Amino acid sequence: FRYVLFSVAFNFFISALGVIWVPFLKDGLRISQSLILGISSYSFIICAGVSLITGPVADRTGSRPLMAFASALILIAQSGWMLLSAGVLPNHVSTLFMIVTIGSIGYPILGLASTRLLMGLIPDKGRSHFFAIASVAISLTLGLMPIAWGFILDRLGGLIKEGIAFLPNWTWNHYSLLYAIVLAGTLASQFLRHRLDEPRAMSTEEFLRIILIQSPLRLIARVLSPLRNFQMPGGG
Repeated sequence: FRYVLFSVAFNFFISALGVIWVPFLKDGLRISQSLILGISSYSFIICAGVSLITGPVADRTGSRPLMAFASALILIAQSGWMLLSAGVLPNHVSTLFMIVTIGSIGYPILGLASTRLLMGLIPDKGRSHFFAIASVAISLTLGLMPIAWGFILDRLGGLIKEGIAFLPNWTWNHYSLLYAIVLAGTLASQFLRHRLDEPRAMSTEEFLRIILIQSPLRLIARVLSPLRNFQMPGGG
């Protein structure tokens, strides 16, 4: 329950990032579409590379320390987006790639470490049931909340058209305000992360065996179980 609560709260705010970042880059910073695609591709490459090396590290450190490290990187990246949208950081390609790099390191580490922690928390009996509960809760949050965040972004854009000067180099606009909300919510969700326990460390090898071998075999066995009592015509 604590894991699902943290995951839902965290992804509740993280789901806003997929709604805001392209409009911000295109309309807020006036960046070309080719550069946006290049930044997106660069982010995927970093995420893939980080995912490959995170497993062995998790075996040595455990999931919770990695989650704390990844959460710190994510908060730094979100702070960067907020400061960039507020006009505090310079609108430069190097600034963009620096923020994207930090976030692209943090998110895959958190994803792998949190899933690894989940597999260690749920009991062996009924593992598929508990795993399904967590997956459905997270998927619903990530699937439904972007719709709400899109309305919120449009509403803020209507209320704060020209922006509100906060400091000499800081302007509150609908982008910076939404990034501030996401940052505050992600920071608040860290209190829920501190409540998570890691009763036993699960190796990456065991984790992959459960995900790739045991769970699919159990699913296949469950699907084929009704056929055991199937009788062919003529008693065959």
